[in-house]
Amino acid sequence: MKKSTVAIIALAVIFFSAAVALADIIPGQNLASLKLEKEGGGKIVLGKIGKPAMIAFFFPGGKEDAKQLRAAQALVNKHKNYEFIAVTRGKDADEKKSAADFLDKTKVKAVLAFDQKSDVTIELGVLSLPSFVIVDQDGILRTLPLSTVTEKPRKLSVDQMMELAARLETIPFVDLVENNTEAKESLRLVGRNAPELSLPTYDNRNYKLSWPKNRNTILIFWSIGCPHCLKELPKMQSFSNNYRGDYGFDVVTVTRAGDSKGRSSLRDIVRENVFTFPILLDEKGDATKKYGVKFVPSVFIIDKKGKIVDFLSGENPYFAQVYHSIFRDPQRFGK
Repeated sequence: MKKSTVAIIALAVIFFSAAVALADIIPGQNLASLKLEKEGGGKIVLGKIGKPAMIAFFFPGGKEDAKQLRAAQALVNKHKNYEFIAVTRGKDADEKKSAADFLDKTKVKAVLAFDQKSDVTIELGVLSLPSFVIVDQDGILRTLPLSTVTEKPRKLSVDQMMELAARLETIPFVDLVENNTEAKESLRLVGRNAPELSLPTYDNRNYKLSWPKNRNTILIFWSIGCPHCLKELPKMQSFSNNYRGDYGFDVVTVTRAGDSKGRSSLRDIVRENVFTFPILLDEKGDATKKYGVKFVPSVFIIDKKGKIVDFLSGENPYFAQVYHSIFRDPQRFGK
């Protein structure tokens, strides 16, 4: 294996292993404390750039890095007031030269900067390369790390995010959370009418979920053996207790209990967590099939008319920020 290839792989491993935790700085916070070494000398203080900026984290030699950097360059050219900063490790003179040669080869005209100890990488929660973040002219971070600038993470394109950031307008936090693209069947339901359900509850009542109704709905599919579900549901119970009146929503959940042992486990979970929302039993899997659920937890946000306005999959590390942004977004609920 070539020495340069080994260096690239090592750099990728360092970035991945260094940034294993959630971001210490999240959108809405100032980056004044974060500094990068600028090529040729000097420092770049990310909170004091003085103009909106696209910041790209990359490692030299990656095909996807080259593709995404070129696409980011095109976006920066379109938004003429943006600074473009490309960040890599730059451990020594060889790595710094390799990075500069890579940008030159890909015809990317960015300010090259180095993060030798991965301090900025860790603070921003960069987990993969390439990754991109947007900072506004006041030095406020406006996005989570984005793995692509050519695809929409969710509802907004990166182009639209750059425009909103330049105007100091809000980017809904939920639009920074990338979709689980493997959940294709569920994602296809967004914007469509939610399938109606009629199922028994775990405590032997009949429950019908239909629209229109005078409340929005958070519909959650989960499993009693799913550790991520058992982390999300207590957070949802707390969110419901505090905000269901403000946002006008009800929580409904769907699971399977199976045999008597499963039903006993379900009752224990409900009792231990003091869940007050309806828990419907989908023992035949009909509801799961209607909603195209392949992963748990799967969450469908449904408006009063029965339209699915958003879909979330998996454990949500930014729970409060995401759900507040969904209900505050006029594009989703027309407020």
